[in-house]
Amino acid sequence: MYAFNRKERKGIAEDAKKKPLKNTFLFILFFQIIIACSSNNFKNESDEAIIDRFRSLPYETIKNLNNDDSYFIMSHNNHDELFEYPSLEEIIFLFNFDEDSILIQGFSSSKQLDDLKITKEVLPELTNENLMQYKLQTIKPFTTEKGEIVKLQDTEISEYYFNFERNEFLKIIRGIDLNSFESMKNVNAEHNLSLTFLDFDQSVKSLLYLYFLELEKNN
Repeated sequence: MYAFNRKERKGIAEDAKKKPLKNTFLFILFFQIIIACSSNNFKNESDEAIIDRFRSLPYETIKNLNNDDSYFIMSHNNHDELFEYPSLEEIIFLFNFDEDSILIQGFSSSKQLDDLKITKEVLPELTNENLMQYKLQTIKPFTTEKGEIVKLQDTEISEYYFNFERNEFLKIIRGIDLNSFESMKNVNAEHNLSLTFLDFDQSVKSLLYLYFLELEKNN
């Protein structure tokens, strides 16, 4: 699997802006965009749902985690069909760290997948220094030149929750916030595409691709 770097992601965004939409009305209708006033804080009650979902799963591996452990969890709703795996959006992936390795395992309400142990070197982006940068980086919502916030009901979403080296925080990447269009410019697109957390997200998805390859080999 190929992971785009920041320069390439910007190029993709520029290409998208150069392709005019034939019908703005159909574009809005198809994607079911809801435009809110700029005072909307873009907070959704479901933003922290990944944490509650994960903690409610009935598996000993999860129940045995504590605040002194270093781990993060991630879910991806698969709108871009990155992984051909049934009901991927129902699976939460645990990346559990020890001194020299990472244990990756997927969980859903109905099953737990096999685990895969890898060395820490395959995820060099997750250092203490980078972690503090990720914690502070803000992915801003799609905002038009008029200051309107655009929400997309059907968009690719990656959710992260970190409990790592005593740092606890949540990050959500919504695909719509990374895009801009000729008929509707996103004034925050350039800022969002410059964030190093997106590089980390691509590396995690590369690891999940490897994880599913290993699952296929063993099944």
